[in-house]
Amino acid sequence: MKKLYAIVSPDCEIVYPPVYSEQEVYLALPHYPGGRVVEICQLNSRESYLRSMGPFRLFLQMLIFLPICAALILFPLYGIYDEYSDYLTVNDWERVPAMFVPTKITKHTTQHHLNAIPVGETSHLELIGSFTYEYKGETYTGTRIGNHTDADIKALMVNDTQYETRPREMTCYVNPDNPQEACLFNSRPDLFEDHKVLILLLPLLGAGGIWALIHTVTLRAKLKKLPLVINEE
Repeated sequence: MKKLYAIVSPDCEIVYPPVYSEQEVYLALPHYPGGRVVEICQLNSRESYLRSMGPFRLFLQMLIFLPICAALILFPLYGIYDEYSDYLTVNDWERVPAMFVPTKITKHTTQHHLNAIPVGETSHLELIGSFTYEYKGETYTGTRIGNHTDADIKALMVNDTQYETRPREMTCYVNPDNPQEACLFNSRPDLFEDHKVLILLLPLLGAGGIWALIHTVTLRAKLKKLPLVINEE
C-alpha cells in the first residue's frame, strides 16, 4: 500500500492530481484557495481484493483453511505425544530377569528404482518370539517385543545374514499393576529419523497457515477503514 497526496476543493473535488511527493502538494496549495491536502492510499491487486471481500467469503475461507491448518499442527504432535507416552509409561515399569526364545528373525529388504535404475534399498527386521519371567513368585509368558526398532533387534543378531535363535537371558519390563503385561525393549523414540523430520515440518506449515489467516483478517479490517483509495494501474 502506497500513499499519495492530492488537493481537494471545499466541494471535495480533486483539483490537484494525486502525487507521491507531499512537499510538492503543499507547495501548490496556495494556488488553490480553500483547498486542503488529503492522503490517498494506492492499493495493489491483492489489497483491492481483500478490501472488496465480503464477510461471507471471508468466513468461507476461514471455514476451509482453519481446520486444515489445525490438523497439520495437532496430528503430528499427537503422534509424537503418543510415542513418548508409551515410552515413559513402560520406563516406569519394573525390570526383572527374563529368558527370551526367538523363533524367527527375518530381514526384509526393499529395492528402490528410478526409471528402472536401482537407486538404493531400505531394510527392516521382523522379530517373533516369546519370553518367560517371574514376578512376585508367579511365572508369566510374554510375546510383546516392545518398540522393536532395528537397534533393539540387532542386539540379538550375529551378523547381517545369520541370526541367533537360541534362548538367552535378558531383562524385561513388567507392569506392576498388571504383571501379565510385559515387554523386552523400551526404545526412546527417535524424532530425527528421515520421515519423522518431515512430519515435524507439518506443524510449522500449519502454524504458518494460521498466521497467514490472521494476517488476512487484520489487513482486511485495516483496509476497510481507509477513507480514500485508488487501485494500482
